[in-house]
Order: sequence, then structure tokens, then C-alpha cells
Amino acid sequence: MGARFATCHPDRKHKAKGLCGSCYSRQASALWRARNPIGKKEEYQQAKTRGYYKGRKSDGKTSYSYSKNRTRTLKKYGLTQEEFDEILLAQNYACDICGAPFDGAMKNIHIDHDHETDVVRGLLCMKCNTGIGLFVDNIAMLQAAMHYLDKAAYIKIVIGGVPILLTKLKESIPIGDLN
Repeated sequence: MGARFATCHPDRKHKAKGLCGSCYSRQASALWRARNPIGKKEEYQQAKTRGYYKGRKSDGKTSYSYSKNRTRTLKKYGLTQEEFDEILLAQNYACDICGAPFDGAMKNIHIDHDHETDVVRGLLCMKCNTGIGLFVDNIAMLQAAMHYLDKAAYIKIVIGGVPILLTKLKESIPIGDLN
């Protein structure tokens, strides 16, 4: 299937709605201006006077305190501060997977939960939470990754017709002894 060309300028590639990129942008801008007659700058000024940007610093970042963010996060997962503290204490103030201690500010604690039932499973560091998230909470995929890492920990060589596996620690183990 070949490239589609724009109806407005047959020598240019099609962007959307049969138009080239510049014509499409021009049409989209005109449509936006028709729907928003006051413009972006005036809209921003009105939002500012209504207090929409009240919780923001001059650099655009939110100035919400840590406690407000934590409260919002706990509410999202149906936890009280006391329940959160109990889980944290039960895990010895460390990640439930790797055991890395959480810092004093507690900002890097991720509440791990089952995405189908929304049941909280524990508190994780960012790396562990991201890791299981990238594996889509799929136990078979995690086990396959574990098997891959375990298999890759050995280097196979053949000495005198006998296959030998060398670990990364330079210990030699005959293949038959692995089972």
C-alpha cells in the first residue's frame, strides 16, 4: 500500500481529513479559534482570577504539600493513614520485594495493588513497582524472566568433549550435576 497524498496539495503527503500537514494545522487552528473566541491568554487570565492556579507555584509545579498528596493516594486505594502505617511497620519500613529501606520523607513509596480487584498487596519502591508493572502482573512472565536470568548466569563451554558450565563466579559445574 503506497503513501496517500493530500487532496489540497497533491504533491504533499496526507496528514488527516484528506489535508496536508500545514492545511490541516491551519484548519484545526481556525476551528479552535471559532470554538474559543476569547483565546488562550484571556482564558488563562480568567482561570487565574477564578483561583484555578491557586495551588501552583510560579514555575507551574504544584505547591500541594506531601500530606495532601499522600491523603489523595490513600483515598484512591481505600486506605486510612493508620492502615498505611500498619503496612509500613509490618514491612519494616522497606520495600516488600527487594527490602530497600524507604527514605525518611516517604515520598518514594508506591502502593502496589491488584489491577483487577484493586486490593492492596503491599508497599514497594519505584523500581520494583515499575518492574512488576512492566510484566503486567503476569506470574508466568515473571517466572520466565527468572528462568532466563538463571540460565544466563552460566556460560557453556566444552573441554575435551565434556560440556562444562561456568558460573559468573568462575566455578565450574559439569552439566549433569545441575539437576
